[in-house]
Amino acid sequence: MIRKRPLTIAALLCLSLVAADFQPPRDAPPMTASEIPLPPQQKTTWKAPASTLPETLLSATTILFDQGLADPRGCEYRQVEIGVGNPWGRSSITRTRAWVIPAPDGT
Repeated sequence: MIRKRPLTIAALLCLSLVAADFQPPRDAPPMTASEIPLPPQQKTTWKAPASTLPETLLSATTILFDQGLADPRGCEYRQVEIGVGNPWGRSSITRTRAWVIPAPDGT
């Protein structure tokens, strides 16, 4: 017969470890900027590097950048906290990694 007490203790230990790391969601502050800055090299012509990638992929990338997809060249890739919403209208902050577009004044 399996002893239930060690299993109960292990389950409670696991739950306490999860609860210790739990942080309630923080509300995301409203966006105060009047516009989103352009990436530093958004208007610079993108030339596909020599590679073995299919030509259709390279030409599609060129078209996407020409049509306004944010160009990450010149941006820093790092961990950030961003505001995300949900269908019920509440927004919260989550951590992820992203390309960070510098502000127009260089900050």
